[in-house]
Amino acid sequence: MLGVRIAYKNGELSEDDINIMSERMKEINPTEAKAIGAVKLMKKDSLEYMTKLREAEDEGSEIAAFWQVAHYDETEDSTNLIQTVNRLEKKHPFLNLYLGKLYVNNYSATYDVNDLLKGIRYIYKADMSGMMMPEYARLLLHIYKTFDCIKPVDAEAEIGRLEKIVKQ
Repeated sequence: MLGVRIAYKNGELSEDDINIMSERMKEINPTEAKAIGAVKLMKKDSLEYMTKLREAEDEGSEIAAFWQVAHYDETEDSTNLIQTVNRLEKKHPFLNLYLGKLYVNNYSATYDVNDLLKGIRYIYKADMSGMMMPEYARLLLHIYKTFDCIKPVDAEAEIGRLEKIVKQ
């Protein structure tokens, strides 16, 4: 354990708390310390904040990578969110579920069937890693029942498998 107590003031980390976390992390993992240090810039300069997070990610920071995802999700920047998650899914296969859902949700804005197909592809990519969850099986079933033109290979068997997952 780092021995860092995180104190929230009005639901946010104080600058002092961030400084303490950053200093203690420098002893353990300087790359992650750089990412924590970037948090100080979050409210001041969004561009510099994201630049510092990307630099820390390029140096191997896991924290920086996921803070970028959180930032783009919170700011509803779907383009950068999808690009960031695409970059991370190779290292973190569970993100394929999230990426699949992003593409499926993007369909409601674009009405581009390719978004649905990409979403399905990423969900199945996660499934191949043993990460299928009922929520995503339900999403696939909904797509298959809503869109006649989109059906899985061996549809009857696959729909039966997904229905079993949903009932878990």
